[in-house]
Amino acid sequence: MMVFAHCVKYLAAVLIYYSGLFLVLRAFRRWRVGGRVVVLTYHSFSETMGYLNMAVPTSLFEEQMRYLQDTFQAQTLSGWLSSEDKSQLSSDDVVIITVDDGYADNYEPLLAAADRGVPSTLFITTGCIDTAEPTSVWMVMLAIHYASADAIDLRSEGLGVLPIKTVGDKEEAIRRIDAYMKPLSSQHRYGVLEQLLERAGNKEVVKQLARTAMLDWGQIVKLHSRGVEIGAHSITHPVLSRWDAETVNREVVGSIQRLKQQIGVEQVTFAYPYGGECEVNDEVVDLCKRSGARAAVMLTDGDPKHYDLFRIPRRTVTTEWSTSPSGSYSKALWACELEGTLDPLKSIYAFFKAL
Repeated sequence: MMVFAHCVKYLAAVLIYYSGLFLVLRAFRRWRVGGRVVVLTYHSFSETMGYLNMAVPTSLFEEQMRYLQDTFQAQTLSGWLSSEDKSQLSSDDVVIITVDDGYADNYEPLLAAADRGVPSTLFITTGCIDTAEPTSVWMVMLAIHYASADAIDLRSEGLGVLPIKTVGDKEEAIRRIDAYMKPLSSQHRYGVLEQLLERAGNKEVVKQLARTAMLDWGQIVKLHSRGVEIGAHSITHPVLSRWDAETVNREVVGSIQRLKQQIGVEQVTFAYPYGGECEVNDEVVDLCKRSGARAAVMLTDGDPKHYDLFRIPRRTVTTEWSTSPSGSYSKALWACELEGTLDPLKSIYAFFKAL
């Protein structure tokens, strides 16, 4: 069903884009409501691990950036906020590229994009940078991807025996383990990861890869010097809505202060870990507002121009946003996704899927 839906979406995009209808629809929208602000989210640019839709290959990211350079006014989040404050935004479409967590594979693509005139805002999990240990979800992906076992026994955690022989098995195992670990304390998550590493096999290989999975402070300072905005993404990447005010304040304020110390910036923007409505409640938002952060972003749908500065919505980019059914880059599909031209088709698909 998903493959069929993607084929339909791709064919519709090609027809709309190359018939000229796309330009007509975009011109009409600009005439009626003016320029749009699109906030996009990436995590990794890995060429080998694409689980949970967290990775967009570097080659595909470069194609996407070429289109954005030609079609949008690219700004950092703080750059856009400053334009908003001064009421200097033009009627042009604005794109804000954000990247979460701080993985090492971000370094070259973000430098190249900045040099091309497409700056970005990188939200880093400061504790992971300080300890050179990846986020728990990335550690799970490493353990499953490089596992020598065909199955993992996690009955002690209530997850049963998870097969990991095929790519589909690995994806499902990662999804289940990540969902289980999200609300856990850092200590409990560490215990689950140790079990996982012992039972998956190739423990030393995975640990060696993990040590180089994150950016270091030297790279982050270099990115900042080349026009990449550096924002905070907590210390340990917890689900903030699950914790008490003291813990939330420590995660938010601590990561902001660490950035100010390392980068020397006065104002810092923040990205809530996970960022959905369930992970970010009113109490978390209120604490963030009092933390000294300039603004904060979520992972929800919406128009950034009409939202609270501490609930700015973003959309997560996946490979399907800009690839044909054969896997090649599709400018037509990428353009239509950014414009929202295909949203009615998505609504129809969601309706029938729910039946």
